[in-house]
Amino acid sequence: MKRLVCLLMAAAMLTSCSSKKSSGVSEPPPDDTAVESPIIEYNVSDFKEVEMPLQIDDKAPELPIHRLDVSKLDFGKKLSPCNDPANNQRVIGMEVDANGTKKYIFDENNNITNIEVLPNNSLRYTYSDGSVSYEPPKEPMEGTVINYHIDGDCIYMVVVYDMLCYGAHCFSIFRYEQSAQKLDELYSYSGLEPPFSVNATTIIDGKLYYFSDDNSVYSMDFKNNNKTEKVFTIPEGSLIFMDHKENTIVLGTLLLNENGETQINSSGDGNKLIYYYYNVKTGEVTTKDSEQTFNYDIWAGFQDYSSQNWSVEKSPQDNTDIIVTDNMRFNTGFKNVEVINADDKQVTFIESTTYSSTSVRRLHSFDLNKKEDIMTNVTIIGDQFYNLEGNLLSYSSGHLFYFVPKLGVAFRIPLKNAGQVVLSEPYNGLPSFIVNENRDIKYGENNEFVQSWDKSVELMWIDK
Repeated sequence: MKRLVCLLMAAAMLTSCSSKKSSGVSEPPPDDTAVESPIIEYNVSDFKEVEMPLQIDDKAPELPIHRLDVSKLDFGKKLSPCNDPANNQRVIGMEVDANGTKKYIFDENNNITNIEVLPNNSLRYTYSDGSVSYEPPKEPMEGTVINYHIDGDCIYMVVVYDMLCYGAHCFSIFRYEQSAQKLDELYSYSGLEPPFSVNATTIIDGKLYYFSDDNSVYSMDFKNNNKTEKVFTIPEGSLIFMDHKENTIVLGTLLLNENGETQINSSGDGNKLIYYYYNVKTGEVTTKDSEQTFNYDIWAGFQDYSSQNWSVEKSPQDNTDIIVTDNMRFNTGFKNVEVINADDKQVTFIESTTYSSTSVRRLHSFDLNKKEDIMTNVTIIGDQFYNLEGNLLSYSSGHLFYFVPKLGVAFRIPLKNAGQVVLSEPYNGLPSFIVNENRDIKYGENNEFVQSWDKSVELMWIDK
């Protein structure tokens, strides 16, 4: 967007110059001398250390937070095909006797001899050695939101009905119009082979964009009878996330190694990250090499993929991290830091130190003008931090915090039903959240087995 504004300003200036020339006003010859801004080198040793003790305040901060009570939206109940015992890989057929009793036919290579439906609708498997195992009830489940996209007045939600299963074999896409408080189901799928991953989706201007197994992005136009077409194919790499900002889809990929595999680990020697940016309006595709390898320790640095303006390099002398932008090189002095933000005013990152089984996380907020390093032990307020115009949002143990580094104060933001926060997509450059509430299902002959699953209850987003 900034680039577009610059181009428009440049066009306006050219038009103005043309007008002046036509009126006979002479212009000075253009100065073709390009002046490049110098790269500023920073070292942590150049900054004064300011230790700021952590304080927690239960008074909610005055933030423009919007909340949608998802628990009051009726997504209905559906029976996923993967919940049908007949679709179990161990079952190859079914017979029904004169009394209507079902009998399953098993693969001869399996040692299951019987599947029985218990009064509470859970299943009991009996094996050839007499042992048994149980599975949760195979019955319709409530839908729960696992992905969402805020698009103006409309919120699009991907709702799944088989939370106890690996994958999404039964899901729908709903649109909720906030002003009219109207909920519509736009698309639904039920089958054992989903056409796309429900997590690798985004919605822009009424179109669903999803990533398919053929390494391609497809669009589904809700305004045009769900017309579907292929719009872009990734030339190489394996997708690890898909997101968007304004009119641009951002794909994060890992390059495969020589064995055709991806490596994701915490040692810092994983595959290299490559970003693909696809503009849905112009069809233009650009790429950005992160110049670093992916590892879990730096994951918190990618909360706003399309606006991230830094990369991380390893120092050849001591293998510590160097944060690099167009204007500076910041020598952190630490290994595997979690970069939260880096601009011409402030650099913020997390430094983790492990003592035996205890990990201490210290947040460093460097004021580049004052040459101060404000340090706070933030271990108890979050594993992930998200930049909010210099201050931070974090989540830990069922609590959402708004943290002000220069004060060392973490303001606690109350959540509906004391649920758990799951981060989803950035909204207007700021993080938005879905809040889940834990649910339990009891099953087995005497309800002695418990299986937990998450039910979405609240959606929260912040305006600038």
